[in-house]
Amino acid sequence: MFGHWLGLPNAPMFSIACRITKWNFGQLKKVIKKFLDIYQSEPQILDPDHPLHKNKYEVYDGWIRIKEKMKIEVTIQNLKKKLESLMAVSRTHMRKVVLIIVYLGLYFDWKWNLLLSKAS
Repeated sequence: MFGHWLGLPNAPMFSIACRITKWNFGQLKKVIKKFLDIYQSEPQILDPDHPLHKNKYEVYDGWIRIKEKMKIEVTIQNLKKKLESLMAVSRTHMRKVVLIIVYLGLYFDWKWNLLLSKAS
């Protein structure tokens, strides 16, 4: 599942190990964080309002730079699939968080970055 992210030859065994041991999961979290940090450093891919976002060659070059910075054997198509997967999980998680906040009658105060009760 995620073994190829670390360049390991036996990816299915590593994905099982990721589920079992916290050390491997911690290593996987570091790789995912590194990927997201590198992805955020490429504005032509990330930002649809960026002037180079519509230039497919610049976007492709950005994906190549991401692949080179990751220093692992993975295709650009696999990077795009992993990004979409991470975004889908993020959307699902955020939806659950918002539903819980609404259900509990809380609101978020952006000035202080706090969850507050509507009664206060």
